[in-house]
Amino acid sequence: MSKNRRILVIDDNESIHNDFRSVLSGQEERGRLEHLETALFGGDAEPARKVAFEVDCATQGQKGYAMVLDALKAARPYATAFVDMRMPPGWDGIETVERIWAQDRNLQVVICTAYSDYPWDKIIRKLGHSDQLLILKKPFDTIEVLQLALALTEKWNLTNRVRRHVEDVENEVRSRTRELQEFAYSVSHDLQEPLRKVTAFGERLRDKCETQLGPEGIDYLTRMRDAAKRMSTLINDLLALSRVTTQAKPCTPVNLNTLVSEVLSDLDVRIEQVHGNVEVGSLPTIHADPTQMRQLFQNLIGNALKFHKPEVAPLIKVQADLMGKTELFDDDGAGGHATWRIRVQDNGIGFEEKFRERIFEVFQRLHNRSEYEGSGIGLSLCRKIAQRHGGSISAESTPGQGATFLITLPETHAESTGDAEPATATTTTGTAATPETLEKPPVNVAARQAG
Repeated sequence: MSKNRRILVIDDNESIHNDFRSVLSGQEERGRLEHLETALFGGDAEPARKVAFEVDCATQGQKGYAMVLDALKAARPYATAFVDMRMPPGWDGIETVERIWAQDRNLQVVICTAYSDYPWDKIIRKLGHSDQLLILKKPFDTIEVLQLALALTEKWNLTNRVRRHVEDVENEVRSRTRELQEFAYSVSHDLQEPLRKVTAFGERLRDKCETQLGPEGIDYLTRMRDAAKRMSTLINDLLALSRVTTQAKPCTPVNLNTLVSEVLSDLDVRIEQVHGNVEVGSLPTIHADPTQMRQLFQNLIGNALKFHKPEVAPLIKVQADLMGKTELFDDDGAGGHATWRIRVQDNGIGFEEKFRERIFEVFQRLHNRSEYEGSGIGLSLCRKIAQRHGGSISAESTPGQGATFLITLPETHAESTGDAEPATATTTTGTAATPETLEKPPVNVAARQAG
């Protein structure tokens, strides 16, 4: 692919256009170039290799802006622009660059000025710190212009090549990831059928041949059926993990108060069995996949119920705090969206701080299966769900003093289908919060005595 050597000159003085064309077209006097080369590098002058620049010119910032747009539409963008600072009566150089960069952020820019029209700090305030911006003082030297044109167009080409390579790698990674996820789903799904047969024939063998098998044979059969059951659970958990991305649903407004209430209803029997108590504070309404949010809270609350201390009733608290604004802005550039931190805190057995990352890895268990059941995938699923929603999850704990899981979720994110509900209510610290989520009193779900 040929290199992009397209250069745009924006200057209200047409004689400057001619100067740039003369310098960049390679029509300079050979004797002058050879003399400069000899002065710079010494030795005998050799014929210099010419670089063919394609130069277009505009007399006003508005015209140059239009030419940049036309070049982008034609898929022939400019690599570098030399922009004069003063171009009455239209846009000055700063406004021209500002408007052009809003459309083509890859363009390398040289601002040409005879004197200080703008202080440097004002230029920075308007255009920001950028390695794509240089200043060229007038009157400029031929070698300066040539070297700037060569270096900046080369930089544009290298940057563009790297960008394309990164895009290719990202596309390849997405493709491979999708293939692996589909493969995992297919294999996991296909493994369920033979497991069902193992379980079914094991039960039939026990029912029809229990007397012939004897105690030892029954023990072997029970172990086989338990292993098949564990394998089935493992496969189902792997399926759930793969479905976070392969079968994700669109994000919609989800009232987490309502969702957590439904989760507690599903866990009602387990809560009653362990005499647990779950306190739910005011939770936000966010844009999310409802099914995945249900999985997230069901896993975290279910874990808190499971890993309770012997002879101590589980106490679980679910609360949310408004952290602030994200860097995500609307199309019109206004506003940001709230970020929420949700805490799921328990009084269970806890874990050592050195395991705070390990617990989120697939198949990682801190306890024997005989002590606590599970596949070791639940928290991995929680992390994947949080990440898919543009958030994160972490944990804090001290052995014997319970654990706290911290889930950070944006009110809305890149996959959202609309804006979250407006924030008008106020907390005790004066921070804006979502009305529908903070108007409800805390929910207390206490265990009911069995019998």
